Amino acid sequence: MKNLLLLTLAFSLVACGSEETKTVEATLDLPVEAVASVAAVEVTDADHNVLCGCKIESVGKCGNYVEFDGEYAELTNGSDFGLGGMEWCTTSDNHAVLSGTRTGGEFVATKIEVAE
Repeated sequence: MKNLLLLTLAFSLVACGSEETKTVEATLDLPVEAVASVAAVEVTDADHNVLCGCKIESVGKCGNYVEFDGEYAELTNGSDFGLGGMEWCTTSDNHAVLSGTRTGGEFVATKIEVAE
């Protein structure tokens, strides 16, 4: 956020400084978590842990979740693949090969192959 404020300040100084057009290039040093929470990420045939939200301290309620590098995204369309709302509630150490799109805390699957 600090970098965004500095970038805004730099643009305003450049804009007020003269009538001519200037090009400014900037690189924001944002943590991966900040980018992942906003940007859509395509997932293709990736093996991930899948678990019930009641087993995740930060979630604390039942639902189907996929783990991405220590963060969790809710599987929003599991019923399209015949999954119940609490598919992994009574089981542990579940894995699935997944394809789809992760946007923030949600994952929309286009493919789910649950490992037996």
